[in-house]
Amino acid sequence: MNNNKLKIGFITTVDPNDKNAWSGTHYYLKKTLEMYFGEVEVFGPLNTPWLLWANACSDCSRIFRKLHGEYHHGKFMARKYSTMVQKKLCNNHYDLLISSASPQALAYVETDIPLVSFGDSSYALRSRYFGSQFPAIDVGVNEIEKLALTKSSAIILASQWAANATIDDYALPPEKVHVIPLGANLDIIPKTDNRLPKKKGEICRLLFIGKKWYPKGGDIAFECLLKLLDMGLNAELTVCGCIPPEVVVHPKLRVIPYLNKMNTEDYKQLEELFWNSDFFILPTRRECYGLVFAEASAHGLPSLATDTGGVSSVITEGVNGFLFKQDATGSEYAKKIQEIWHSDNNYELLTLSARKIFEERLCWDAWAKSFKKVLEIIL
Repeated sequence: MNNNKLKIGFITTVDPNDKNAWSGTHYYLKKTLEMYFGEVEVFGPLNTPWLLWANACSDCSRIFRKLHGEYHHGKFMARKYSTMVQKKLCNNHYDLLISSASPQALAYVETDIPLVSFGDSSYALRSRYFGSQFPAIDVGVNEIEKLALTKSSAIILASQWAANATIDDYALPPEKVHVIPLGANLDIIPKTDNRLPKKKGEICRLLFIGKKWYPKGGDIAFECLLKLLDMGLNAELTVCGCIPPEVVVHPKLRVIPYLNKMNTEDYKQLEELFWNSDFFILPTRRECYGLVFAEASAHGLPSLATDTGGVSSVITEGVNGFLFKQDATGSEYAKKIQEIWHSDNNYELLTLSARKIFEERLCWDAWAKSFKKVLEIIL
């Protein structure tokens, strides 16, 4: 698929070349558009001195009132961002404009160019799902989101969960909203070579990756480890990305506080963690999508996670992992692992199907194929 004909304006309020922004999704989306659809001109970062004010207000709300007000998404900032975008449109020709998780930059833009809004959730959904938003600005931010989504020719969301809520919350025509799962944010697609199917060894190795211990369900993952050991299964748990509480100590627990994907050596170490583990476990409490599950699938690593938010659009039950109820305990995770581990060849088949679903649905090449069908409708 090669359609290098379009000139695309790519709108982000942040720097899309920063791989730490939105876990690198802006960067990999831009890269995919350049590879498959044409010339991409970046509108971002949209720097304005007023952003410092908006961020300061958000920080004060969070620290002193325990409320998460997204001031940088409000009406005032939307007008600033939209003015910057509008000026750039005056002197250039574009076939398509894509907003990457930046609806506030589209809200007040006036143009006949087809607009595409891309993201993994909406403000109304985040307010309801994560809670603790700031009611005083919720109405204004939702108006901005409504303006941007109404102006968009197509809305691309990463999960059916997000799509259903966005249609309902903003009274949008269902045919305008499209679900395309995000691809794994990897610079190099892992070569399977002789690594798949994964073979069971003497130790069942679990991998947990998350920046926050409790919000990502680290306590449940640790409970799972202890239960597996009680059940007689020789298991280990590697925790990467955070430091567990001091009371969480065990000879079978290994902690890697931080790995930076931008660092070559750290990236290689992360790759080996994926390849050398037998299960990826993340009993997350809240998750809009879960890119890490796609990354696990790229390495043929089955995932075990909570059925919450958009996770079910990444993990297909019995194909690249298993989903658990919100109140599932570590013992329930352990029982599923033991069941798979002691079956004849179910584990090996699971590693193969995990990689296959990555190639078919959870890579950026697959995203591009689906997006091409959307373009055929709106252009």
